Amino acid sequence: MKQNRHNIETTVYLVGAGPGDPELLTLKALRLIQEADAIIYDDLVNVQLLDHASENCVCHYVGKRCGRHYKSQDEINTLLLEYAQKYRRVVRLKGGDPMLFGRGAEEALFLCRHEVDFVVVPGISSALAGPAIAGIPLTSREINASVTIMTGHESKHSTSKINWEKLSGNLVILMGIYRLRSLVDQLLAVSGYAETTPIAVIYRATCENQHVDIFTLSELDNYLPQLKSPSVIVIGDIVYLREQLLMVKQRLTS
Repeated sequence: MKQNRHNIETTVYLVGAGPGDPELLTLKALRLIQEADAIIYDDLVNVQLLDHASENCVCHYVGKRCGRHYKSQDEINTLLLEYAQKYRRVVRLKGGDPMLFGRGAEEALFLCRHEVDFVVVPGISSALAGPAIAGIPLTSREINASVTIMTGHESKHSTSKINWEKLSGNLVILMGIYRLRSLVDQLLAVSGYAETTPIAVIYRATCENQHVDIFTLSELDNYLPQLKSPSVIVIGDIVYLREQLLMVKQRLTS
């Protein structure tokens, strides 16, 4: 463990803040927030979580959303290093899980290159929690044995690209609202998805203002103007299970 400029052993914790509902925060994440000397947090982090921080904790917002970057990734990396040199316990608080499309790997590698000790604390991703809360199981033995989680916002610098010709089955797409029209066009034209394939768009998954839209790929243009970010997108036959589960639930509670 490397010492900072104050000769204090320092650790940066890459912490998953969960999907939005503050009660879905892990116990370990809660403890680290309470003990943190500094917290660097993202746009999708529920700010209620910061209420658990101590009075002396420094909280720094570095939110990024499609087209609106308060801080660039390079600036965030620099800030991580600065705080690691100044504070003993630094929490890098990220929405969902830090290692699932959360740039956690990039920041971990940056810290490694600068010999800064770090610990990854997993969180519940909206890719899992969003569909579950909306009544859409991601797997069902009668329907599917696998599910693909993908980003709708590929990096320009990535050497790994989506192979649309081999894409099939049930999909969960994160960060895909602004490119949803082109994504669906690819699924229909290249991947061979039927126009009748159901799609669910879950806005603000697990939050009090969560909203779910269900339609088919062919109906996208009717819904596109009202769809907003951040949303989790689910495509495939598993979406049909939502209606079945809701019908049973309503019958049991009526």
